[in-house]
Amino acid sequence: MTAREIIRSMFSFLFKVVLVLLLIVVMFVIGTMVGYGVIGGGDPMAVFEPDIWEHLLGYFVRP
Repeated sequence: MTAREIIRSMFSFLFKVVLVLLLIVVMFVIGTMVGYGVIGGGDPMAVFEPDIWEHLLGYFVRP
């Protein structure tokens, strides 16, 4: 295996990892918008407001 093939293989692997992470983030954002906006009956864009996240995290994180 030459150095060029190793670099190409590493780049291919890193590209796939970054692509999967990006897809996870995109699906999380879409899922929260659908869950809060459509199922919850609120404004889908309101899910990005900090007050909403403080309220939601209050259920899971107790200081």
